[in-house]
Amino acid sequence: MKLALILIAVLVGIWLFKTGRRVDPPDDKSRGPAPGHGPGGTGKPAPNLALEMVRCQHCDLHLPKAESIEGQRGVYCSEAHRKQAER
Repeated sequence: MKLALILIAVLVGIWLFKTGRRVDPPDDKSRGPAPGHGPGGTGKPAPNLALEMVRCQHCDLHLPKAESIEGQRGVYCSEAHRKQAER
């Protein structure tokens, strides 16, 4: 009897989990522009959001160029690495 109750409870739990996760598909009016298209659905490709990456000359860490520190011998991830490499 206990096994039957546990089995029923598990099945009800699975059913509730599955029905609670359903999402109705949005209608066409609420959708944004198609993927790969710019703002407003103009048909132009979306702007490139990739960042230029550089490698620290001291530890080989890759980081965005905007966050790097330039030194005489290259770019570094921190001021400490720049100082160590340029001694």
